[in-house]
Amino acid sequence: MSRIKRPRSAFVYYMLKIRPKLEKENPQTPFKSLCKLIGEKWNHLSEEDKKPFQIQAKEDKKRYQKEIKAFNNKKPKIVFKEKVGYYKRLTRSGPIKMKKKFPKKPKNAFFLYTKSITPSIKKQNPKISTSQLLKIVKKSWKKIDLDEKGFLQKFKKTIKGDLVKPTNKLERDKQDVNCLRYCRASRFNFEKTMEYWENEKTWRAETKIEKLKIPNFIEEVKLNKMYVSGKDKKGSPVLIVHAGKFMPSKTNEPIEHLIWVTEKAIKCMEHPVDNCFVILDVKDFGWSNFDKVTMKKIAQIMMNYYVERLGKLFFVNASFLTKMIWGVAKVWIDKDTKAKITFEGKKFYKTLTKYVDPKFIPKSLGGEYEVPNWKSLLKEEELEEEMKEEREKEKEKESSFEEEDDEEEEFEKEKNMRTRKIKNY
Repeated sequence: MSRIKRPRSAFVYYMLKIRPKLEKENPQTPFKSLCKLIGEKWNHLSEEDKKPFQIQAKEDKKRYQKEIKAFNNKKPKIVFKEKVGYYKRLTRSGPIKMKKKFPKKPKNAFFLYTKSITPSIKKQNPKISTSQLLKIVKKSWKKIDLDEKGFLQKFKKTIKGDLVKPTNKLERDKQDVNCLRYCRASRFNFEKTMEYWENEKTWRAETKIEKLKIPNFIEEVKLNKMYVSGKDKKGSPVLIVHAGKFMPSKTNEPIEHLIWVTEKAIKCMEHPVDNCFVILDVKDFGWSNFDKVTMKKIAQIMMNYYVERLGKLFFVNASFLTKMIWGVAKVWIDKDTKAKITFEGKKFYKTLTKYVDPKFIPKSLGGEYEVPNWKSLLKEEELEEEMKEEREKEKEKESSFEEEDDEEEEFEKEKNMRTRKIKNY
């Protein structure tokens, strides 16, 4: 079968007619200048003069459509030649010689995992090299071992009632990563994983995290004790805490503020990230700032109700006194979290820039990030609440419309049943 030619336009038919005359008149002119002359003459032509060329173009278009229909009706023939090592495939442009293709090998689990995880890593780090990307994938793959997957499925089945049904693959993957946190924290002990899950569930219901708003701890926010500045080089949200601004208090405001900031950091996480990078500035921190009761509560909350959320804890401006205080506080912290902690003195900036970009390090620590005003944070929260209310109203409207549609369908079914009975009678 010969190649199917595409339809020519009216201008092309006009150019084919007028081009030989112009070439005789101007033999030395190049092709580009000739095309410009033809284009100018075409623009000056009237609609009546253009009609014969337009009719030719329409006829050519009909011819093209007929040939395509004839081609589509015929099934593509594949003729394989074993001796030569290629096969012919029939296409619109004609038969094509192609190399011998053997059946593809089955893709292993690691290959499929890399295919699913690479786009999210590249979004976070667009300039990342292939070697660095493979290292990140290998580390994350080790976390999700085959035995762990079987354990994860068992865990998900038991808490099926508490989980929201995912609508797409991304939501399902996010759910798996979130559930794996509890499995890793318990070291794949089923009773402990269930204990972590149930404890967090009851704690969230008691504290009412959704109702925690800035006006409840406005004084804490005004001092800029802790805030989320951005993301580190791995994509984890950066949470900055100024320990020198903390003072012993009998109220529950500092703990509420900590919960609010950690929840904000969790909202910033993008798949497959599930942990935070915490910079703890211990400048001007002494025994007067140390509150044993609040510190113990904070340690218990972070270990029991935010399991595996800490990626790295980076102490900054650490002095001899802070290390002494740490010797007292580390009693309430487990071994896994201790391994994630690093101490740096006043010369911390170079080591910190290895993990975090300077634009996400606050100016008080030698970076470029400007801490937002508490008034702007209040406005953001108010806007978020308004958006939530609007979404809830839209959902209510959609549900009401669905109920009306269901009622109409039921009425039509009953009507059809009655008509059938009457006809049968």
